[in-house]
Amino acid sequence: MATKQYTVFPNYVFEDKMEFSKEIVDKLLSDVDVLVNNKRVDETNYGWNTPKGTTLGTNLGRLTTLLGNKFLDISNKAWNINLNIEMTDPKVHMIKPLHTIMPTQTKYSWYTAVLFLQTTNVGPHLKLDNFNASMANIPGVHTPEYIIKPKNNKIIFYPSHIPAGFTANLSRINCVGFTMNFMVKQ
Repeated sequence: MATKQYTVFPNYVFEDKMEFSKEIVDKLLSDVDVLVNNKRVDETNYGWNTPKGTTLGTNLGRLTTLLGNKFLDISNKAWNINLNIEMTDPKVHMIKPLHTIMPTQTKYSWYTAVLFLQTTNVGPHLKLDNFNASMANIPGVHTPEYIIKPKNNKIIFYPSHIPAGFTANLSRINCVGFTMNFMVKQ
């Protein structure tokens, strides 16, 4: 009998680039400045983030819809299904130089989106962790983490059950990102 090889319960991660002009990015970052100046952010040990339910502003609100449409397009092509998706928990976060965000797991959602708005090539990388104790750390075969490099306007969609955080911001600037979650509605 020939050896069979197959994958069980795969996780799909999608990376893409949003095509934003400099003018659009400037408008998004202007909305971010308004949030900070109006003290509508919560200070954290790594920088700040917007609290749940914060009105993000016109341009960031449009960004939520744009990312939702992008995810629907990608997921429909990947699985050839048309799902009823609800977008939840849009947030903006800032990571100061030499700071990290420890991994967290997002419950009650299907996928999470991360968009790098302001970063450098040595800014914080998205780090997906596999805390499954049965997974051996064998270089080139199985590793307990997967690192995704930052780039301005890069979008990543990953399954929300995967613990995710950000590596140290090794740049000299405050790096700004946008996250949101997607739930499947019945």
